[in-house]
Formats: sequence, C-alpha cells, structure tokens
Amino acid sequence: VGGWVGAQLSVQNNSVNAESSSAVPTSKLFEKLLRCITLGVLPAHVHLSLEVELCTCKRPSVTLRGSTLSYLDKFNELDKEVKRHMGDWDIAIKRCSTKPRIGAFEITLVWSHNTFSYKVLLYSKLTSRLWPNTQTLVANLCDILPRQNDCVSVKVLNDVTNLPIADAHIVIQHPDTSSVVYSAITDTEGTATILAKEGMYAVIVSAEAHTTEEALLTLSSQEQVPIRMTSTNGENSDLFSHSFDEGDEALHVMA
Repeated sequence: VGGWVGAQLSVQNNSVNAESSSAVPTSKLFEKLLRCITLGVLPAHVHLSLEVELCTCKRPSVTLRGSTLSYLDKFNELDKEVKRHMGDWDIAIKRCSTKPRIGAFEITLVWSHNTFSYKVLLYSKLTSRLWPNTQTLVANLCDILPRQNDCVSVKVLNDVTNLPIADAHIVIQHPDTSSVVYSAITDTEGTATILAKEGMYAVIVSAEAHTTEEALLTLSSQEQVPIRMTSTNGENSDLFSHSFDEGDEALHVMA
C-alpha cells in the first residue's frame, strides 16, 4: 500500500471521434480504481468527491465551436445521475477549483484514507475528444465501488492451540479467472474484513511459522468464517474448518 501513498492515478479512454458523440466507458477505464479497492485504500466508508474540470471559454467564437451551455448541461446531467443512483455512498460532485483548460471535461474521483489523499482520473474529454456517457459512467461506479454491506469477515486460528494468528496475509481471488479481488492482513484478534460480495472465492492464506494453503471457500456477510492453519512444527490438521448446518454448501478444497 505504501507505493500508492499520495499517488495521483489516471485512466484515459483512447477512443477518438466527433466531439458531439458520447464515449461509453470500458472496463479498462476503471482499472486503477479497481486496484485501489483491491489494495484496501478505498474502503466503503470514506467520503468521495467527483471533481469536474470543465471548460468555461465563451462559445461559439472565432476559434472555438460548440456552445458554452453544452459543458454546463453535461455537468448538470452528471450531477443528476449521481444523486439519482449513488445514495448508498457519501459522495458529492463539484467543479474543479483550478483554472480549467480549453475543451476540458475531466472527471476525477477524489478521497482521503488514513491521512493520505488519492485521485483517480475517470474520464478525459481532452484525450477522447468525446462527451462522457454519464449514465454508463455512474452505473460502472455503482458496480465497482464498495458498499458498507459488501464485506465479509474471517478469523484465522492456529489449528492446535485455537489462538488467533495476527498479521496473516489473506488474498481472495475470483475462482474462475484467478484475478485478485482483495487482500487483507489480520489484526491482533486474528480477524480481517474483506471488501467483497458474498460468494465462493479462491482463498490464499499465509502466516509466519505456518504453512501457506489454498482453498475454495464460501464467504458470507452474515457470519465470520473461521480459518484454521497448520503450524510448521509438523502437526497435522484440517486447513479450513467451518460449521455447516444441514443443507449448507460444502467446502471444496483445491488440489
């Protein structure tokens, strides 16, 4: 996470077309935002700000085409979409305080976490030469940004002493693509909160003086899932143990 401290991240759309068209964001547009979420520097509870740099030059003019009102209309359109669909987040939209560049309609997500500030450029009209598709952009944000209830909790324990294991590194991956969804470190109580939706994931757990193991594990927001690790002193035990009521989905351990 240290490498991300104070970093200003940017993602740009490379499509080029007529300025009157609208660009539809692609998955790559939010790649670095996803990395921030994965690294845990964008938790669900932080205040978010959508800062918009929009051109204020008089239009039309001898050198500039279009209308000045087009920029204001697009800003108001984005504001309405945010208010309509993003009530689950503490988010505000505002105009950038710096002097805007000619032709700019740049949308940046800004937030602070653990005294550090972060910025991710979500859209650049200067690069794409297109108006943003505000409906799709907001819809993508709603799909990507963590919600307060989109979290699961695990507790890592020594399989013999039943004592919590602090500083255990937990990585959860998509079971089909092996892409990292989130990583976390357990606290002194051996617990870690993972920003992920309920479901089955490939879970990798490593800790000092314990064997690194992998398993397919069903994570739930309704209960704290216990993970038991084997010490490297040679004692044998089950890696993951979970109390299932009759009818619960069985745990599938990866080969």
